[in-house]
Amino acid sequence: MPPVKLTRAAIERIKAPDPSGRQVIHWDLVLKGFGVLASGTTSTKSYIAQRRMPDGRTRRVTVGGVGEFERVEDARRKAGSLLAGLREGRDPKAERRKAASASRTLRAGLELYLKSNKELRQRSIEEYRRSVSRHLEAWLDRSLRELTRDMIEEKYAAIGRLSGPAAANNAMRALRAIWNDALDRDGTLPANPVRVLKKSRWFKIPPRTRMVRTEGLPAFYAALGELPNHTAADYLKLLLFTGLRRREAAALRWDEVDFTMRVIRLPAIRWRAGRWAMTGVGCLALIAGPGISRSRNSRWRWWRRRPGSPCRYTI
Repeated sequence: MPPVKLTRAAIERIKAPDPSGRQVIHWDLVLKGFGVLASGTTSTKSYIAQRRMPDGRTRRVTVGGVGEFERVEDARRKAGSLLAGLREGRDPKAERRKAASASRTLRAGLELYLKSNKELRQRSIEEYRRSVSRHLEAWLDRSLRELTRDMIEEKYAAIGRLSGPAAANNAMRALRAIWNDALDRDGTLPANPVRVLKKSRWFKIPPRTRMVRTEGLPAFYAALGELPNHTAADYLKLLLFTGLRRREAAALRWDEVDFTMRVIRLPAIRWRAGRWAMTGVGCLALIAGPGISRSRNSRWRWWRRRPGSPCRYTI
């Protein structure tokens, strides 16, 4: 489309949305690189400035909406200033990104990390939010660039004293992940200060070693039968017979139980391995036995059991 002198009348004749269904630029005959961008899907028209920069890249920047300027000459003057900056190598978009990065707070970094990391499970997202908001609350509105290695060491030790070693480790692992994500976006960000916590400085969390041994299972099973809360007893027995994790079992829904195939199917979003999974139900009586009633108004697995009625289990 040949350039025309952009006037108020000429701009009003520009169709938006453009009949082609695509964005179309109508260039100005007076100032090279100045034009009106007509949307292909909406009625939006915007003034733009575009030119090649010294490094060979072509950069297009928005001057403003057509309705934001009373006179076309005002938009043309602003575009001229932007084009002069592009000619000298000043990139407004890059400068805005740099300014935003320089002032990016821990809160903003957390939200950006959680939004961009598509592989995080909902449970992990909740843990990140809880750990950061609880233990790093004082830093949420501070710029990431303000956080130093000394501050990390002091905060880490304080969390360990007040909330325990595991809480301190989790909070700093969350901060480390947020910082690494921000560093990938902005190479000018300093090195991750959490690196000050080298392996020798991280709290050592001893693994859990308590377990119900084979010879103790009869006593454990009998003790479950004595629990006053029958729903809790059924829940623990389901864990015992299926090997489900406690949160997976607690969130179990009726539509995840296949009575015909005698299996429980967990969607990938709730399975730790991040994929669809299936586990056999050897204790079908736990789910469909005569001693358990299903709530008509609930889609969840856990319901009230009729007091005093038996519940049979087969394995």
